[in-house]
Amino acid sequence: MSRYSFLGRPISGRFTIPSGILTVTLDTLERLARAIPALGILTTKSIGPAPRSGNPEPVYVQVEKGSYVNAVGLANPGCEAFAGELAGLQMPADKFLLVSIFGGSPEEFQKVARTLSPFAGGFELNFSCPHARGYGQEIGNRAEVACEYLKAVQAATAKPILPKLSPNVGDLQPLAEALIQAGASGFTVVNTLGPIEFREKLTGQPVLSNRIGGVSGSRVRLEALRCVRQVAAAVRRSGRQIPIIGMGGISSTKDVREFESAGADFFGVGSALTGLNTCQVSEFFAALERGDAGHTPPPDDFMRYRKLHVRRVEQPADDLKILWAGEDFHCRPGQFVFLWLPGGMEKPFAPAFDEPAALVVRRVGPFTSRLFGVKEGDAFYLRGPYGVGFNPEPRPAPEAYALIGGGTGVAPLLLLAKSLRQRGVLADSLHVFLGGRNARQICFQEEFGRYGTLHVATEDGSLGFRGLVTQCLEEHLRAHPGALHHFYNCGPEKMEARAFEIERAAPHTGIETSVERYMKCGVGICGICALDGWRTCVDGPVLGEEILAASNQFGRLLRTKTGGLVDEFTSASAPANSSAAGVSL
Repeated sequence: MSRYSFLGRPISGRFTIPSGILTVTLDTLERLARAIPALGILTTKSIGPAPRSGNPEPVYVQVEKGSYVNAVGLANPGCEAFAGELAGLQMPADKFLLVSIFGGSPEEFQKVARTLSPFAGGFELNFSCPHARGYGQEIGNRAEVACEYLKAVQAATAKPILPKLSPNVGDLQPLAEALIQAGASGFTVVNTLGPIEFREKLTGQPVLSNRIGGVSGSRVRLEALRCVRQVAAAVRRSGRQIPIIGMGGISSTKDVREFESAGADFFGVGSALTGLNTCQVSEFFAALERGDAGHTPPPDDFMRYRKLHVRRVEQPADDLKILWAGEDFHCRPGQFVFLWLPGGMEKPFAPAFDEPAALVVRRVGPFTSRLFGVKEGDAFYLRGPYGVGFNPEPRPAPEAYALIGGGTGVAPLLLLAKSLRQRGVLADSLHVFLGGRNARQICFQEEFGRYGTLHVATEDGSLGFRGLVTQCLEEHLRAHPGALHHFYNCGPEKMEARAFEIERAAPHTGIETSVERYMKCGVGICGICALDGWRTCVDGPVLGEEILAASNQFGRLLRTKTGGLVDEFTSASAPANSSAAGVSL
């Protein structure tokens, strides 16, 4: 029997992850629901009436140790697309699905609630987002407006409704009393503080593309406790027994106890999960449930930029450049960094070299076009490295190592080839397969040739094997049928998926694949980079054979900027920061 109950439903634990954090996609929500008993309430991303891409990167920045500012911009696929995906969600019986919704009018809230009501356990009304003009906090500022919106949703659904309140509107007790009288089923308290503007110390310029964003983490905790006390006082005055989900800076058992003393019944943990992979998130919630969790947040330079300078620029093709830095930037092969240009966007790159740093850029969109204008002596900024890289010391040791790359995906394989040779792998045991449209698209031939045996495939036959790099790989494996290989893949996902099929049919010790997904934060919080519920920025980008063999999405489905799931890898729907779109991850 469940120890806890929420709005009349037995649930497995007292915790949730706030809206817009980690459980942004339903595959991640379902994976965490099954993996973490302490998560009794699963809260979705805020869903609106229409698709919304949100703000471009950067959207998340570290202010200090344990505190962050975000401005994701209410990115979501729209209620109709979300309903289609919710229809296939398999939630455990002891979980409560709390669907967060927003709109710019009572009618829009009503439409979203009506569309999603068949699938929701209850609704959280976003009356609290501090940085999206016309939404969130602008509704929750006045009791009469908030009650109007609440009543509109009540007319569309019989499911429980919990307004999510902001810490930025002063005394919350009168607002909470009015909402209780209007029929609120409970409250989520609170959202982020602010908004504020955060400027990078090296440049003095705002980091977020939106300039301003809401503050989360340890800076919020005292204000959040004040707000919970005010709402709890309103609940006591009403004489009703309605739940309060308290959140804002919770990162330890001590914090949970403080929120409980303030009047919270359930607890949301968000920013404290920054940088944690799925296994670490599960362990953290288990410790909170046991009552023995302390938390050491990432260091205060975890998301800080480092200034580098362009020493040399190469342009092997009209749409392709290699930027050589004058400084080193060390990372494991396959890890990635975020490159930022002040006043512009940031995108993830996997370095090809680290001594000195070198990045491969393909011009596709506005950011890479601006990057193409960088000249010798210009500065650029990197943060990281992040993620899981390739393992250059697989066990058991194979007879041969095969590195398969396409497009700008060849870049991190060069760092891997260097690492393998440094560990004693002989050149005749290290086979590198590079693919491109034509000879000018093949980078680092001389460098790869120093480390191993090079196999080049071009689609037009202008260099090496005529055809796809996967066909070249297949021919090589047919010529060496008994060789025990360890495979490493990096490139466009369609290429990787085909390579994966070929490799699984051959004798092998392992298959490691760097998987491309659209990334916003790079540190696991925004959740948009999901593949079957694994967040590729912290659980990857390099994923092993077991995960990809069980995948329903690898090579088949991807998520767009809105978080919507699409079933084709086309130029129109490809991730905006994939190698197909001009970066080396």
